[in-house]
Amino acid sequence: PWTVAALAALAAAAAFLPALRGTPEPRELVRFTVGQPPAGRMFAGGAQLSPDGAPLACSGRVDDGAFGILLRALDAHEFRPIPAPGGPLFWAPEGTSLGFFGDGKLRAVSRRGGEVRSVCDAPSNRGASWGTEFIVFAGAQGPLYKVPVGGGTPEPVTALDEGRGETAHRFPHFLPDGETFLYVALPGKGRLLTVFAGHVDGRAPTAVTTALTSPVYSEPGYLLYQRGRKIVAQAFDTKTLTVSGEPIAIEDAPELSEGVGTPGLSASRTGHIVFRTPDDSRTRLAWLDGTTGEELEALDVEPDEYDSPALSPDGRHVALVREASPEEADIWVLELERLVM
Repeated sequence: PWTVAALAALAAAAAFLPALRGTPEPRELVRFTVGQPPAGRMFAGGAQLSPDGAPLACSGRVDDGAFGILLRALDAHEFRPIPAPGGPLFWAPEGTSLGFFGDGKLRAVSRRGGEVRSVCDAPSNRGASWGTEFIVFAGAQGPLYKVPVGGGTPEPVTALDEGRGETAHRFPHFLPDGETFLYVALPGKGRLLTVFAGHVDGRAPTAVTTALTSPVYSEPGYLLYQRGRKIVAQAFDTKTLTVSGEPIAIEDAPELSEGVGTPGLSASRTGHIVFRTPDDSRTRLAWLDGTTGEELEALDVEPDEYDSPALSPDGRHVALVREASPEEADIWVLELERLVM
């Protein structure tokens, strides 16, 4: 399921930064959960709020089992399918159309349905954003590309920095001017990625901050992204492209996606945010049958975020990776006789 928090960014940030650029009085915080469609399945990573905060769009299985686009108004109880072969989604800035990846193409369709048009070839995808005149999108490797909204031939809009050892730019997100966009560069340091601001005219990028995920922008001037196990909001000036103040934790974050840099949330201009409801990622330690995989005996050890257990040759100890946060993990050794780490 996905959680929708109405005005979460504004309410949390205004509570801590009441003097920041005339931030308005925080309004009531409203939270609710959006479950799976009754006749289908909503795929993680595909939920996107429209700019006006009205419908939520996602990719999933529709009534006939086909892969498509599903829309749900925040005041409605049901999803409405659009007959389009949906993939990873992004909204046009006015909220009347949706872009998506599918069948090796970048495509677009009206939110009312109708004809699906092809924008350009896009054999792989790592995010896209729709600006005033251009759509900027990413492949699995290499720089970002731009293509006219009406369609055409893509051309690079960023350049990899060989001095930094960059291999990919991913998950662009346009700022309100429709010309400047945020993105992350790979590889990062550990799991932290450098966030840059680029421009459709191809000017040199500006380093903004570091984050676990590519950020999204929310009015009245915040970047929302993941740090540690939290979704945080940080004050951001769209003119100077600089952050200020400390990041403010506003929600528990979901598990990181396998697609490095994938944003864990979507935000509208109205102050709504939507994010995947975090799962309990703790694991238990137990002995399993080597043939059937059946659990034989649970170990009396507190559940935690354990990974990659390795039994010592003498069978008396187990080495484990224990994750303290998404940025930090340590190796622990469990003595099996006393069950002491």
